[in-house]
Amino acid sequence: MSLLNRLRSLKVETLQPEDAIELLVTAKAVKAEFDARQMEVPDFIEQGIVQLNREISSRNADNLERRLAELKARRLSLTPRAERLKEIDEELAALQAAKAKV
Repeated sequence: MSLLNRLRSLKVETLQPEDAIELLVTAKAVKAEFDARQMEVPDFIEQGIVQLNREISSRNADNLERRLAELKARRLSLTPRAERLKEIDEELAALQAAKAKV
């Protein structure tokens, strides 16, 4: 199946990241060629660019969030017990102060 046909029947949730990037690059190149020739860009190309950008950004954000959670958990497991207790005590004090204001 050609890349343009894949773009016509786009299902972003089933794409591997490298396939999404490949389709995005192709769609942008085709759109640029239509623009350079002052021709109307087919809707499926413009919609594909929007969908692919959104999906790639969303997956990247998900990956960053997952990695951030992993690192926080790892750091917490390496934090000395006394330091964790101090952090909990500080959070408890802050919550008690906030509750007293309500």
